[in-house]
Amino acid sequence: MNRQRLAVVADDTPLAQQYRARIASIDCCAPEDAEIVVIIGGDGFMLHAMHRFYSSAAKLYGINAGTIGFLLNGECFDAENLLARLEQAVPMSLKPLHFQATDIHGVVHKSYGFNEIALFRETRQAVKLSIEVDGVPRLLNFIGDGVLVATPAGSTALNMSVGGPVLPLDANLLSMAAMGSFRPRRWPGALINRRSEVTITVLEPQKRPASVSADSTEFRDLAHIRISEASEASIALLFDPEQTLGERIMKEQFAE
Repeated sequence: MNRQRLAVVADDTPLAQQYRARIASIDCCAPEDAEIVVIIGGDGFMLHAMHRFYSSAAKLYGINAGTIGFLLNGECFDAENLLARLEQAVPMSLKPLHFQATDIHGVVHKSYGFNEIALFRETRQAVKLSIEVDGVPRLLNFIGDGVLVATPAGSTALNMSVGGPVLPLDANLLSMAAMGSFRPRRWPGALINRRSEVTITVLEPQKRPASVSADSTEFRDLAHIRISEASEASIALLFDPEQTLGERIMKEQFAE
């Protein structure tokens, strides 16, 4: 069987470069020409790679050289070990969220978020928000530190840390969670259909400025934002069969 064209992209940290040296004997092509790109780094580096390669047909296989490694596989010992694991790897397709935000100057910003789209206050002043889901007003006067919309893949990240639910990977849902909700007091958030469109209007944007963050992208001084699933964009991640992303998310729901 012909081996798929491989490329390797490694972070510049000492550990990532050490792992890269272990597989230096593999014949590699340029990342743009690869069918599988091996990503060596942490979760942040993997998210950066997902933004880089989502428009290509390449599959991404991550090797953890960071801290948590939720989107990555375990340590790779040598080239032979890596090639054997790639033969057995299980693909998982992820769709990001897309946002279109208009700032107070009328400038429109667009980007994707594979984990979540989060809207935060910029100053000591709480943000005031009006939130619609599929054109229906749901919260007319949210006051707090911010809100986020998370994918199932990202539900174990910031979403979980602020009390949002962990979603199974095949759930047809998105999690909407509050950060420091003052009004409605202790608002528990909501589960919405993953095909829903969330529209957030920033009230008093000059006095109470808000920014939006999507993975590593941030825009400031927003007035209006629309969030929806990006059906036109997806990325395929590869996982060792004993530690698929779906299994990792399931374990988080029963973590002690």
